[in-house]
Amino acid sequence: MADVIADHGHNVTLFQPFHIAMKNLDGLVKSKNIEIINYYLDHYEELLKSEADNFSVLWDSHLFNNPVLSSFTMSKMFMEKFEKTDTQLYLDTNLHAELKSRKFDVAIAETFGAAPFYVTFIWKYEKGDAEFEKRLPKNVHFKKWIPQPALLSDKRMKVFVTHGGLGSTMEIAYTGKPALMVPIFGDRYQIARMLARHGGAVSQI
Repeated sequence: MADVIADHGHNVTLFQPFHIAMKNLDGLVKSKNIEIINYYLDHYEELLKSEADNFSVLWDSHLFNNPVLSSFTMSKMFMEKFEKTDTQLYLDTNLHAELKSRKFDVAIAETFGAAPFYVTFIWKYEKGDAEFEKRLPKNVHFKKWIPQPALLSDKRMKVFVTHGGLGSTMEIAYTGKPALMVPIFGDRYQIARMLARHGGAVSQI
């Protein structure tokens, strides 16, 4: 995907967090115009040891061949490790500043701008950025604070994008608005799956 975007003339930065020992990466990205940011977690050595200790055991055991047992065992193992990963990504302010400098927010705004003229995006954006705001498409509106229950109750509201906090999820369920959930850490994954399972959301996990 990164190569396709770069081939169409865009500047591309590939953020590559190493959660497991990813092998055979040489030649995976072909375009020389793609900048790659490799991100190693503080507990990367622990993850490698866990991978070496657990994967071979699971792969060769009766657990892996039993769909019910393997789903419970592997889900528990992955969730414990990914939670530490997601927490570090969430709290790493230096990483946030680095990614922010790559203008990812601009890419999101440009994507919104490609929507039909009658589609409006209300974006809760708490940091004041006057220069960025000047470049926003006309259908994108920054708000530092939004009365969320009132917004969700508005009949013009069609889709709600959220990280999957419990409060927002309860409001979504109450109003019956469809949601796109993008969980980033902690209990958000379970909450997103729960709402998706009941038909109230699409979850990006």
